[in-house]
Amino acid sequence: MKKLYVLILTGLIGTSAHAGFLIEPYLGYRSGDLKTTTLSNVSGKEKYTSPVIGARLGWSFLGLWTGFDYEMGTSGESKPESGPSIDVDSSVAYLAVGYNLPVMFRAWAGYGLIAELNRETASTKSKIYGGAPVKIGFGYTGLPLVSINFEYFMWEPKKIESGGIKSKISNSYSKYELNAMMLSVSIPL
Repeated sequence: MKKLYVLILTGLIGTSAHAGFLIEPYLGYRSGDLKTTTLSNVSGKEKYTSPVIGARLGWSFLGLWTGFDYEMGTSGESKPESGPSIDVDSSVAYLAVGYNLPVMFRAWAGYGLIAELNRETASTKSKIYGGAPVKIGFGYTGLPLVSINFEYFMWEPKKIESGGIKSKISNSYSKYELNAMMLSVSIPL
């Protein structure tokens, strides 16, 4: 009888869950639209593009993972329908949760904790921030060591700082939203 217990315990220990740290650096390219409507009902649209570098850090257990996702968009550009291009840099920190499916795919969602978009032309600088961006992502993990990912990003910022003056976006705009898609390559470790 004791041997049976030892065999059962050995079997249970051998089938323990795979848990561990999640470290996933990624490199991507984001493209989307920045849509605005002023309080006097004048609409504007800008085409937004930016290379993105980031990483997800967290904990995984039985395919489920949770953690933080931080990304920086550098050397980006926003092109209004008329006027000069605007240089943009961004940074966003998310609380993320995801699931690695057993058949080469995975999915995740992120809720923004901190978000900032810096815009600069030859004559002006502004910072847009606040609000809680949300993103959803899907990845293909069928390649060795690499995941090819697609993410959709939605953000309605709440504050703007321009010329040292901080104000709510709602003081000037009835609508201010950024929606974008990103294609990235990551290395889940």
